[in-house]
Amino acid sequence: METLFKKIEDTHGASFDPTDLIRAAILNITSSLTLARKYDYDEEEFKQLVHSTDVIMSLFGSAGTDLMLKRLRLSPSKTDKIFKSAKMEYNSFIVSNIQRRKKDFDPAVIESLLDVYLKKVHEKEDLGPYINLDTIALLVGALFIAGSDTSSFQILWVLVYLISHPQALNSVKEEVDKVVGRDRLPTMDDQAYMPFTQAVINECMRLCAPLPMGVMHASSDDTSLCGYTIPKDTLILSNIWGVHHDPNIWTKPHHFNPSRFLDSNGQLVEDDNLIPFSTGM
Repeated sequence: METLFKKIEDTHGASFDPTDLIRAAILNITSSLTLARKYDYDEEEFKQLVHSTDVIMSLFGSAGTDLMLKRLRLSPSKTDKIFKSAKMEYNSFIVSNIQRRKKDFDPAVIESLLDVYLKKVHEKEDLGPYINLDTIALLVGALFIAGSDTSSFQILWVLVYLISHPQALNSVKEEVDKVVGRDRLPTMDDQAYMPFTQAVINECMRLCAPLPMGVMHASSDDTSLCGYTIPKDTLILSNIWGVHHDPNIWTKPHHFNPSRFLDSNGQLVEDDNLIPFSTGM
């Protein structure tokens, strides 16, 4: 985060598009948490990671369509080759960093998800038949893809709504100043004391879910819903946008109103109809 703030300060108050900076910050945080590796934004390897992630996410919808077409035995789209090339570059980044960390691993220094796995291997702990270096690589890759673009997308929408609603922006600023202050970065422990800020985040996730139709799931068994029979292994998409904008659930669903997630005492309330991260397993 310090790097992100420094980059913003370097603009000296001039207008700028924060998209690339926020995406780079999220990718760097993910890399640190999963691989114990932080990058300078100008490093070529990091630039390649950003590029590959951009390509994969920009074609994500097309790739999903390709999968459905293949299930119907139809021809894939022209984006298939581009998607596969970017995915190969992406996988190469993950594997090379895992091998690098494995070579330099110190069991006394645990700094990432990968380190936890390597320590258990070092201690010869039985991890069962499904936990191995390949599955860890898949998990790390999933965290990069699922967490990076969606998080930066959501942060950008929070900025858009706060800029468009100065009163909410001032309330968030006052809450952050009161709880966190100006001399440190926020921590997860602060979250419980920042209900309005969390309500703003919830409202932005309701209005602009990262994936309006979620990602494809499949029914694990034959079942029925609202009179419809759904056979086992049926591909299912959740209409998250529809749920989040249903006037039978939300009052004035197209209006930005963080207070819908606060009680009369200004404390955060949970709402099961908020499903920005989709449904199912």
